[in-house]
Amino acid sequence: MYHTGERSCSGGDGSGATPTGSNNGSNNGNAGGLPRFALLLVCANAALYALFMLSDGFRMRAGDGSVGPAATPFPVTEFASECLKYAGICVCLAIALLVLRRTPRGTVPHRRDAGHQVAILAFTLVADFFLLFGKYFEFANSDWRYEYLAWTLTIFCVAHAIAIHRYGGGKVMWVMLACAGLGHTPAAKFLISEIPALGSQNADYYDALLSLIVLYAALIIAATVTAFVRKQARANNLLSRLGMALFVLCDMNVFLWNAREMGALPDIPAWTYILMWAFYLPAQTMLALSAWDFGRGRQR
Repeated sequence: MYHTGERSCSGGDGSGATPTGSNNGSNNGNAGGLPRFALLLVCANAALYALFMLSDGFRMRAGDGSVGPAATPFPVTEFASECLKYAGICVCLAIALLVLRRTPRGTVPHRRDAGHQVAILAFTLVADFFLLFGKYFEFANSDWRYEYLAWTLTIFCVAHAIAIHRYGGGKVMWVMLACAGLGHTPAAKFLISEIPALGSQNADYYDALLSLIVLYAALIIAATVTAFVRKQARANNLLSRLGMALFVLCDMNVFLWNAREMGALPDIPAWTYILMWAFYLPAQTMLALSAWDFGRGRQR
């Protein structure tokens, strides 16, 4: 468990008695448990999650299982669903900002964690804007699809690099980057052989995307490994590890969905589309909460 760097609460006579009064009351409000406003934000995210999961589920056509604007008693468009998803990521950033604001400057590890998580979610907010809404700007440029996907992957790579730094996994990151460099060419050849569309057109863009995909995979693996290796208070460990595990499950479904859409894995069921965000928003919510100093109450 981290040493928080806080002053001892022992009295001036060396007896070790805990002082009573207003300080004790304020500590009970912040130590261990989350602020009430953070819990309200988590509840708001749960409501957003339920809404877009229902909307995506109702938009699944009963016949062939594809995603589409089926006539249902819950008429939510794809754009509305994406707005709900983006609102959920905005709420995650608000949670991280609240955690940073409520973390005392003397609690060095958690203050540092909170600052890193705010930076991660700020980059994530930009990346998710491209991911969710980039397709609506395709009319401006026929190659825009490849460009906004490249920007999305690049920004997510930056976010994962910050996460690795947060977890203190610099050595793991360099090992994974070395593996990515060595494995780039075989991985690209494998993907092109399995997905013919990758080699058929826009070769320059696909080459860049393949490089970013391999780099992204290396960084998220490194971030997940370092999250599991790092020692923290039990609640922080649980949130960090479970959050990264759900993030990986989200990305696995992203890969399966895109492979299905490109014809490489046509038998993959369409509900992988729903599973992407089924894992993603809970992952980001847990990671936003994971910098809170849950151990303060036991350390005093």
